Amino acid sequence: MLVKLKGIHKVKRRLANGEVRVHYYAWRGGPKMEAAPNTEAFAAELLRHRAESAPAEVNTLDDLIDAFQKSPAFAAPAEKTQDAHRHSFKEIRKEWPKLPLKLTQQRGMKAMIRNWHHTFAANPRKADQMLFPSPASSRSGLTRKRSKRTPAPESIDFTPDHARKASGRLS
Repeated sequence: MLVKLKGIHKVKRRLANGEVRVHYYAWRGGPKMEAAPNTEAFAAELLRHRAESAPAEVNTLDDLIDAFQKSPAFAAPAEKTQDAHRHSFKEIRKEWPKLPLKLTQQRGMKAMIRNWHHTFAANPRKADQMLFPSPASSRSGLTRKRSKRTPAPESIDFTPDHARKASGRLS
């Protein structure tokens, strides 16, 4: 019985001698299929490629961190940045060991994260790095352009009378 397999990428190539060759890939950008098309070996090879490329099941925050650390996105930044991430992940794992990912979307989780963030109040830089690792440009000594806005006054006396005056309700 002949079954049409979905997702196969077929590429026709013209050789220098004019002959046209057809190559099959498991999916666009995927691995090349070595077995002959329309055979059981071809279907088995496709299933094997799909199984190998299937993402790992991620159920907990630990699993998510592990998956990120194995990804190319983690390997791309400099070693110093990776170290900062590893330190943050260690602190997160200490606070929420084996936290199911479903709970990260529950009501009240943001407040729990904020409270955890406030525990680092003695070290504001560390607290911010736990949530938002700083971009490389801010650590590399690059200067930023100053805006041409009017500078803010040194202090603002914001009393209830001041607020009423600003809104035009004070006579």
